[in-house]
Amino acid sequence: MGHTVLVRQRTPNASGIIFKSSGFRFFTLLLDWHLALVRMEQFRADLEKEDNTINLHPKVTIRCLGGILLWAAFSGIVFASSPNEVKLTSSVSPSPPASLGGTFPNGASTNALLLSSCTFTTTNVNPLYVKANETLEVNYGFSEGLLANPTVSFVLAGGATRTPTESGLGYARYTMLSTDPAGNVTFLISQAKDLLGTLFPDVTTTTSGPATIIFDPVAPTFTSLTLTSTNPFNPHTARLLDTITLTITTSEPVLIPAVAVTCYGRDTMTLMGEGVQWTATYTVPAMVTDGPFEWALDQVQDLAGNMALPASMTTDGQPMIVDNTPPTLLTILFYSDLANPTTAKPGASTLAVSISASEELAYPPTVKIGWLPASVVGGPRNFTATLPLPWDFTNLVAEFAVSNVTDRAGNAAVEGTFATATSGPSVLTSIQPFSLVMLDPSTGPMSGSTTLTVYGTGFDTSLPASVTIGPNATSCLNLRVETTTKIVCETPPSAVAGPVTVTVAQGANSLSFTNGWTYVEVCHPAFHQPRNVVEEFQLTASPGRKNHSPH
Repeated sequence: MGHTVLVRQRTPNASGIIFKSSGFRFFTLLLDWHLALVRMEQFRADLEKEDNTINLHPKVTIRCLGGILLWAAFSGIVFASSPNEVKLTSSVSPSPPASLGGTFPNGASTNALLLSSCTFTTTNVNPLYVKANETLEVNYGFSEGLLANPTVSFVLAGGATRTPTESGLGYARYTMLSTDPAGNVTFLISQAKDLLGTLFPDVTTTTSGPATIIFDPVAPTFTSLTLTSTNPFNPHTARLLDTITLTITTSEPVLIPAVAVTCYGRDTMTLMGEGVQWTATYTVPAMVTDGPFEWALDQVQDLAGNMALPASMTTDGQPMIVDNTPPTLLTILFYSDLANPTTAKPGASTLAVSISASEELAYPPTVKIGWLPASVVGGPRNFTATLPLPWDFTNLVAEFAVSNVTDRAGNAAVEGTFATATSGPSVLTSIQPFSLVMLDPSTGPMSGSTTLTVYGTGFDTSLPASVTIGPNATSCLNLRVETTTKIVCETPPSAVAGPVTVTVAQGANSLSFTNGWTYVEVCHPAFHQPRNVVEEFQLTASPGRKNHSPH
């Protein structure tokens, strides 16, 4: 018959040991009682040999009368004690009664020690993350009591370990420091022993929930913030009903609340995305004024709750401009490259139109001079259109027209076509090619001073000209260029009569009428005076002859 004996540890105020007996015949009671005493002494001796840390009470007091009466209740002997009693199994029969399922009345068991529960938690709202100054906690429980609290340590990224900042029965806590390495954090429970001293394997896993928590002490940053629009002319401008998109890229996965992106301090942009890629969109309403698009991004935090700094500028420095105002031309000038910029000479001049717009244009405007398209260069606000005037330009005047004036947002100028200069002429006088047509008259006296008119084309009233006659190229006098087709001057005198060449020159141009002018000798009628006899006499008197006065 097997027996289990409870032996009290040496503790103050320990109560006595109570026997309970089964309903066996009374005559066997004394025999069993004797055997119990012998076995108890044997237990004490064996246990003291195996574990010097346990000292049994040196003296056992048996209350005989109570024990005899209660002995019949059990087939073995059970010693009831205070909670400080230690479970011992005799070498004769090491197992507890089958009715107790392998467990002694004070909780000690012959079954293996089991981990009944183990959790790893954080004070962060996200159970998988912890940030600086937040606390990790390990809670654990075993299937029976332990000799002492086990050792709990927290294993950081890179293998560094930390001892708990607080611990107690069944728990251990550690508060993360900003200097701790970022990364995965695990735990280790070691040196767990049951009441019989059996060592339990190290614990690194949980019975429920995560066994690894990520330590993130660093706030997220915005690696890219860019603005684009659906405007067909320029993705960096927007006008009424265009959609503006803010593209957000972060250094790590983040959480962005729906109200985090605002514009103009009053409207909320529509937010979409996850992880490190997000977009916020906004459709331009009629009430938005022209100018830079105003936006702000706030309340962005990573999965550990670290908050990013607010942002209101793009990372590429490219702003978004809202523009609902049509452009206009502030300055329009029309001129030529001639000395007189108000004139135009086919085949010998270049005409130009200079333009200055009120804002940047989406593309160069269209410029025509006469019916011919001009070449336009420059931008985005200042342009110059030029046209070398061809020889076959027969218009007596040159005009211009500017159209397709559109700003970068796609707003077209209200005027449609500009044809008037803001200063200077809007029409240039067309000077025909330099040519000689006729001289009027074509003859004159050798004495000169005949008014000569040279007819031709391409004369420049702003430039000096010259008309020369004869082999010595004698210049005409009092020359003046009266129109683009007429030069007037006075012929010089000539010592000889006959045809001579007339040359007309102005600037780089020089043309001649060969034998175009004829000097003629003018014959005057004879004039006779009465003879003066006295004079004639005096003229014919011989030399030395004295003249005598009449008496």
